[in-house]
Amino acid sequence: FMNCEAQASLEFKKLDVICDKVHYFDMEIERMTFGFPDSVIELDYLEKGRLKFATATRIDLLVKVSEKDLLSVLNLYPKAKALSTVKITLTPNQCQSMGRVQLGILVAEFKMKGFIKQVSPKRVDFSCSKLSINGIPQPRAFIGTIMNYINPVFDSSKVWINLNINEMNIIKGFVLTNAVINKKEIKNAN
Repeated sequence: FMNCEAQASLEFKKLDVICDKVHYFDMEIERMTFGFPDSVIELDYLEKGRLKFATATRIDLLVKVSEKDLLSVLNLYPKAKALSTVKITLTPNQCQSMGRVQLGILVAEFKMKGFIKQVSPKRVDFSCSKLSINGIPQPRAFIGTIMNYINPVFDSSKVWINLNINEMNIIKGFVLTNAVINKKEIKNAN
């Protein structure tokens, strides 16, 4: 480490904090990278093992969520209790899910295929290209009704801090989100 006795703070052009296996409610996030461009941290807090910013313009976030972690999100939604044995498979730009859904007293098997679509900097929807129930392809009108029920799949205005999504992509096994928290929200977070 460097000797910084004469300084009260350290200035960084960019400071990245990388966290693996982050626990957020009932979900484990594979990796989160917090980027702090043009920031100044206070040394007396750093010496105590804490990170406190004297100034920060924004926080850049890169979040990597696995298929397994996405499944754990279902536990947070009471509406998802009708689903069982759900499996999610992520391939580049595509999501496939299958499982069982309880419809009244009946249990049906479903298969769904589609992609994520960023609607705004705060909202991401799932766009379903195919849905079958018990092997029978479903009509677009029915798929639209189901999508109205499950969308948005992510709404940043409903999380603990207000962030703007720059980009959300599906790669093999993971969803990657690139987002930013601007200065106004940073001040409110302290």
